[in-house]
Amino acid sequence: MTSKFLINEFMFNPSVSGDPDEFIEVKGDANTDYSAWSLIVVDGDGTAAGKIDNVFTVGVTNSDGYWVTPFQTNALQNGTQTVLLVKDFTGKTGDDLDTANAGTFTSTPWSEIGDTIAVSDGGKGDPTYAGAPVLTGSIINGASRIPDGTDTDSTSDWVADDPSLAGIDGYGTVAAAGTVLVTPGAANDGTSSGGSTGGDTGGSGSGGSDTGGSSGDTGGSGTGSDTTTPQDLTIQQINGTGYYSPYANASVMTTGVVTAVDTNGSLGFWIQQSNPDKNTVGSSGIFIYAGKTATLPTVGETVSVTGTVTNYSGISWSKSLTLPEINLVSYTDTGAAYVNTTPVVVGQGGLTVPAASYLGDLTQAINLNTSTASLSPDTNALDFYRNLIGQVITIHDAVAVGATASNATWVVPDGGDGLLTPTGALQETADSVNTQRIELYYDSGVTPGSAISAEVGDKLGDITGVLTYYNGVYELVPTTQVTVLHTDTPAPVTSLHKDDQNLLVSDYNIENFNALDPANADRLKQVAQIIVSNLDSPDVLALQEIQDDSGTTNDGTVSASQNLAAIVKAIADAGGPTYSWAEVDPTNNASGGVSGGNIRSVFLYNPERVSLAAPVTTIGDEELASGTFKNTRLPLVGTFEFNGQTVTLVRLRTHSQNKTVAARQTAEKKTVGHLS
Repeated sequence: MTSKFLINEFMFNPSVSGDPDEFIEVKGDANTDYSAWSLIVVDGDGTAAGKIDNVFTVGVTNSDGYWVTPFQTNALQNGTQTVLLVKDFTGKTGDDLDTANAGTFTSTPWSEIGDTIAVSDGGKGDPTYAGAPVLTGSIINGASRIPDGTDTDSTSDWVADDPSLAGIDGYGTVAAAGTVLVTPGAANDGTSSGGSTGGDTGGSGSGGSDTGGSSGDTGGSGTGSDTTTPQDLTIQQINGTGYYSPYANASVMTTGVVTAVDTNGSLGFWIQQSNPDKNTVGSSGIFIYAGKTATLPTVGETVSVTGTVTNYSGISWSKSLTLPEINLVSYTDTGAAYVNTTPVVVGQGGLTVPAASYLGDLTQAINLNTSTASLSPDTNALDFYRNLIGQVITIHDAVAVGATASNATWVVPDGGDGLLTPTGALQETADSVNTQRIELYYDSGVTPGSAISAEVGDKLGDITGVLTYYNGVYELVPTTQVTVLHTDTPAPVTSLHKDDQNLLVSDYNIENFNALDPANADRLKQVAQIIVSNLDSPDVLALQEIQDDSGTTNDGTVSASQNLAAIVKAIADAGGPTYSWAEVDPTNNASGGVSGGNIRSVFLYNPERVSLAAPVTTIGDEELASGTFKNTRLPLVGTFEFNGQTVTLVRLRTHSQNKTVAARQTAEKKTVGHLS
């Protein structure tokens, strides 16, 4: 680990009521885009050990070199946990990276760890990870590196922050004795302490729990206490008629039917009004964050909830929509009879998603979290889904339009409603950008049964769950077991063909592939047959995600010549041409993908049809940081000669987890060509 880019300050558990203004700060080069990096917080408490509690994508540092997560309200946990600064993260909140709860990662969905820090509340057997320095005692509530940026991989690098948030506007300017001022986005200054600058890195003091225990069979307590007299509001009033709750930070009391319970990750439950308000705008469902040790209610109970409203942001992009939630103080069972909430149907027999993605004021759309506009759910899809957030809905006759990845499956209702190709792929038309497409996410704490594995075209039937929002995407979390009916669809065959006057160029992602691995023998034959039969042995083939010769062994190897030779031979054995290849070896562990794999893009070309006019190159760092090719993985540029003409091809690919709100969030850019 280096001191150039590191975790520099954190605040997990302020003493201020409601736990406002929690954050994590990183320090790096000034005005630098670090969007390939993410901060992840991994739980270490009990059976939740190894679960990812929070994910923040790092952005551009300020002029002093600092970047800070958006301030959180009671969203960062207070117990044993490890914070990791990782590159090319492909996981998700709720993923379990330590299935054995043994303190060792069983999954590492990143290419590199840049820095770590852990805190421990002293719980017996609570693990921390990745060899991180472990802070204990009162310092686990919040701490700064003193001097600023000091990194000796030791707990002595850290000094306790003032728990009352002194240093942040509105919280005072003098830190308590033995602590330093809280300085998110600025240099840590140990001399600003109100007393001794010595940190408390040991001792037996408790880190504080953010949850209470059960108060009986008919109720429970949650994330804190609040002496403010709560406002009695309906759920719709709390959610408001716009893009955020107008009651943020207010103490409220509301009543609803429990529709779902989350027993891990974001521990809590959803409630929904039995009788919605006459105003048809504004969701009648909301999530109640209860905390780790709270006793959760049962689905079907009607509960009266008291707590503090927050507009929760699960990612670092401040302009991403927030999610209204209530941080639980207490709840009681009203004693009403069991209620089975009727879901809102999306699709045939129910609501139709508007074809327009957004039709509101574009000047306010730059940051809808400050917009004063009301939702228009009948005119645009963004508002349509927002109006149902937290409610129970059913997607009618769902069909998968993307393969399951990281427990997420993209689906559309009504069997595709005539918009699918013969192979099950979703088509965009002049009249629709496929706003009916929604992500189905399996959450083991909510969804019964095993996680599904679906392929494009598979039928999933009617799916009922709660609608939520994460990382710029509306998600349906099923509350019933999902059954997948696999459909065998023929692999598509290109309708384009080469001849004396026409050059055939194709693009194929063969996904972290190493032909030298005996386990990939059958897959190698399949890949070769697809290239020959389905792609018609193209003149130039842009391959993606070719591993180095040692595959996933992280031994410093970067050459892929043996791997490529095996691929070329397999294609020839399948009846194709004997291709030549052109590529640029990446810097070790710098191109993303599985650790040690050093994946890269490669041009295969048929030397009997085309010739390579010049050595291939990659796009420069300047363009990757801020230009046309921002957020792409080492675009490969090749110039070929065909029939006396020069053809320049650029093979580019977005990062696997590029955090964007675009409709094609996970789609890959296709090869572009230029004739000169």
